[in-house]
Amino acid sequence: MTVKKNNINIAFEEPTAGLLAKLAHQQHKTIADLVKELTIEALEQREDFYLSQLADKLDQPDVKTYSHEDAWK
Repeated sequence: MTVKKNNINIAFEEPTAGLLAKLAHQQHKTIADLVKELTIEALEQREDFYLSQLADKLDQPDVKTYSHEDAWK
C-alpha cells in the first residue's frame, strides 16, 4: 500500500536554520525529520491544550457521578 506524503517547503531565518541543523546533527537525524518530529509534538501539545480547555468547560459542579463498575453494568 502506497502512502502519499505531502511536501511542505518552509523558509527559516538563518539563526533558526542553523539551530535546526545543529540539533539534527546532534540527534543523528535529517533536518526534515527533526522538523517533522517537532511539528507533530507541537500539534499534540495544542490538541492537549484544546481538550483540557474543553474538559474544564464541560466540568460542572454537583453533578451525579457513577463508579466505573456501575457504568459498565
